[in-house]
Amino acid sequence: MGKQANPVVTSTKSYNTAQFNKILAKIKSYCQMDYIYGIHLDYLRYPGTAYKYQYSNGVSGEKAITIFTSKARDFVDKYNSKIILSAAVIPETSSNAK
Repeated sequence: MGKQANPVVTSTKSYNTAQFNKILAKIKSYCQMDYIYGIHLDYLRYPGTAYKYQYSNGVSGEKAITIFTSKARDFVDKYNSKIILSAAVIPETSSNAK
């Protein structure tokens, strides 16, 4: 198992765009491989703690996941729209289960 990356830089209260770009570069390279038919984003979540990352500048843990996933979708659509993009997600709390 790899090291988990926080999609929010807590010291600057900003999104971890460096990490986003690192993963997006990998997605782009996978999209250009003829034998890749799908990309799965595994463990794309905070394990029950995204609510702890809510800053007054609008940056939040939930938004970080949403922004990254949207960018990943855009990359797949741009570089190989035939690739299936999927993700393992989990609701933040029981109130979000639906």
